[in-house]
Amino acid sequence: MAQYQKAIDSYQIAVSLDQKNPITYEEIGFNNMALGQYQEAIEAYQKVIKIKPNDYMSYYNIANSYYELHYNKDNAYGTKSYNNLYESIKKAYKQAIKIKPSFEIAYINLFELSLVQNQAFEQDLLVKFQHNFANNRQAMMEFDMLSTLKKIDTTKQLLNEKQKQNFKAKYKGMHFNNWSWREIEQWINTKTSSKATLESALTFFKTFDKSNN
Repeated sequence: MAQYQKAIDSYQIAVSLDQKNPITYEEIGFNNMALGQYQEAIEAYQKVIKIKPNDYMSYYNIANSYYELHYNKDNAYGTKSYNNLYESIKKAYKQAIKIKPSFEIAYINLFELSLVQNQAFEQDLLVKFQHNFANNRQAMMEFDMLSTLKKIDTTKQLLNEKQKQNFKAKYKGMHFNNWSWREIEQWINTKTSSKATLESALTFFKTFDKSNN
């Protein structure tokens, strides 16, 4: 960890010499995120945006920092502080998409955010996503997983063997690429009537990589 703080100190010296270099602030933001200093990271990326208003990665990193700021502070969903951060997270992801409509992961993160907040997937985002990624199997696999969990939460019905086999066949040879299940696990733990069926589906998705070679 010491190397990250050392890097921040060095870049702060660089800022004192040149306050208009966005790369310096990007590096400060990156190293603050590595240290778990998310508020400082947000402030650094906001400075990048002042210099480069269309820097979609800075908006993306701001959204991720807000997300982590919440998680490390409360470690639970539905809290007042998370509700206060929710709009900031969503706004930053949407701005990243506005700048770069082909930014796949920002869409996926927004859909996951809607899932764990028990919100419907926004129709305009769905239309844009399907238009841009209909032929992107990785993006569609991740979206189908989130959609399936949302449907199960509503219907309380188990993911049956036919559905599992269809998913495996559709996305044969693919993987979730070290997907972090943290937020979804936290969300499932807040459930009552749908908890068992969601846990069963989650087990399938978490073991999908191993069974899909």
